[in-house]
Amino acid sequence: MRTQTQAHLVPALATAILCLLMCAGARAGGSVPLVDMRHPLFPEDFPPGTNAMYGWTFQLLQPVVVTGVGWYDQGRDGLMNPHEIGLWEGSYYDYTGLVFSATVPAGAAAPLNGDWREVNFTVSLTLQPGYYAVAGTRRGPSDDEVEFTDEVSIDPRIVPDSVLPMVSSGGFGPPTGGPFLYGAEIGPTLFVEPISEPLPSMFIALGLCSWLAVRTGRRRFAGARSRFPSSPTQTAETT
Repeated sequence: MRTQTQAHLVPALATAILCLLMCAGARAGGSVPLVDMRHPLFPEDFPPGTNAMYGWTFQLLQPVVVTGVGWYDQGRDGLMNPHEIGLWEGSYYDYTGLVFSATVPAGAAAPLNGDWREVNFTVSLTLQPGYYAVAGTRRGPSDDEVEFTDEVSIDPRIVPDSVLPMVSSGGFGPPTGGPFLYGAEIGPTLFVEPISEPLPSMFIALGLCSWLAVRTGRRRFAGARSRFPSSPTQTAETT
């Protein structure tokens, strides 16, 4: 039969476990850019023709789950035109296998995620380690801004010095060339599930669970001892 104290400990333990699960769920929610921009250097207007492809390459070290795509919205006031974004796989500077394509609509139809208008996938896509290029269409200098940056915030699951800008003219297709320098043409970006990391609150919840479990065990042990009579030697010493 449980004591009154133990009866109070059970819901407390359940509450601690629930808090732990809520913390883990809160961390797992949301999405982050695979490559983010710290400080843009200048807007990109080359090449000036229509339907130019702007983007960047990366080498993936670990699997990542892609949840959607986004296009940079300077001023966060909506996009002038829709932008078709594609992801290609292949080898270093040779990307021919289209993995997927998606279109970010014009205006403010797509919600903001940081500086990007984001379109979420209905089904998440897992990318395996390898070489990839992401690029999207831009219709000349009068279209939405594309920024070049060599100060990028990079997901630790990709090789840092593999992020290289890619620019090519023509219709929608894999980017075919670009300057051999470190950086990215930030128009398109990929959104991925973040790396799960334990939060401080999770450690607190774990500690609380451990403390409650130890305390419950001690009380049960003490209750079990109290049901047995003292030995004759202990009785003699006491008297």
